[in-house]
Amino acid sequence: MLEQLVARAPVFLLVYARVMALILTLPLFSTQTIRFMAKVALGFFMAYLIYPQVSLATGTYAAYASFITVNGEFNLVYVLLLLGEALIGIIIGFYIQIIFAAFSTAGQFFAFQMGFTAAEAYDSLNQAEIPLM
Repeated sequence: MLEQLVARAPVFLLVYARVMALILTLPLFSTQTIRFMAKVALGFFMAYLIYPQVSLATGTYAAYASFITVNGEFNLVYVLLLLGEALIGIIIGFYIQIIFAAFSTAGQFFAFQMGFTAAEAYDSLNQAEIPLM
């Protein structure tokens, strides 16, 4: 599997760019409490697990086959593809952050209605005081 990974490194880098951008923007992993090396290792492991399902012949990455050369050359179009994959990962992470923020806001509204706003707890993820509910 490792020989195949090295032979198709440009495709693996596309997968890794999206996964790493997603991990860096996820709500639980975007904090400073998790070390960067742990994030890199998790991103590499996730990309390694996703990589066998990616094919240049069929599927989503089939459109990229004309931009990835056989001898593994990197050109400007490939760099733009890497940036595009990273941007997709950032957008997915941003949407997940919006979902987390919506649930947090809903909990604050419920706590305000129930009178729990006086009792607050410290949220280390957001680094702010939030109601118990």
